[in-house]
Amino acid sequence: MIDILENKNREQAAAALKELYEQGYRYVTREEDSEFLVCFTLKPKKYREIGWGYADPEDPRVKMAYPFKNMDITEINWSDRSATWISDFLEKEEGNDLSIQDYLVNYYDHQFHGNNCRLG
Repeated sequence: MIDILENKNREQAAAALKELYEQGYRYVTREEDSEFLVCFTLKPKKYREIGWGYADPEDPRVKMAYPFKNMDITEINWSDRSATWISDFLEKEEGNDLSIQDYLVNYYDHQFHGNNCRLG
């Protein structure tokens, strides 16, 4: 279990993102003027007045948004037009490609759930 209130350095945050990715979370955002990164299972929408949220919270694939504290990852910020793919961030952070298992999970999500997942 990830302690959401403990401030995580960049390495710890990457490990948390990897764990959340394995639990089905695919996107990460940052709220305006916030210390928290927030992860989503489906692509979230940016609402000007309230922040990031699910476009269809009734979708059965939705899990509760998962926040955790981190200020080291500055490339994920409120000014982003869309949410960041967790797999893209981890690929850049770790300097390697997705595993074949991750690729197949993204492919399945894209083909059968219309989750707009990027492939590799």
